[in-house]
Amino acid sequence: MLTRRGFAASEIDEMIQAVIAVIDNPEFAPFFAASSLAEVPFAASLGEPLGTISGQIDRLVVSEDEVFILDFKTDREPPATLQSVSLAYIAQLAAYRAGLARIFPGRSIRAGLLWTEVPVLMALPDAEMEAASVAYHNPVRRP
Repeated sequence: MLTRRGFAASEIDEMIQAVIAVIDNPEFAPFFAASSLAEVPFAASLGEPLGTISGQIDRLVVSEDEVFILDFKTDREPPATLQSVSLAYIAQLAAYRAGLARIFPGRSIRAGLLWTEVPVLMALPDAEMEAASVAYHNPVRRP
């Protein structure tokens, strides 16, 4: 039997269990602490060649020393390696990172993708984000 939204009861149960697995995981606790921010509207001017960006950051954790950007991804089959992650995903977080570096000068800006289906947190190294940003915004160099 399908619900009004077109999901079977078993599918709804699977979704609920996936959400609980993410929220209950101690590794992800900082992202759900009272001091974290959810669904943060974001806009920043990054200069050329990037211009102005706008979007919404899924979770943001700001401390005195660092800022951590977390983006949820719900892919049923998440990539097994960082090299398999969509260039667009990494470039998006690189752009957010660049904007937040202007807002929070002197703080370390880190980013990660949380694959909710698994659940696994994939940290994005600075070098990967910089390379993805260059490749994504320069079609000639795009892999």
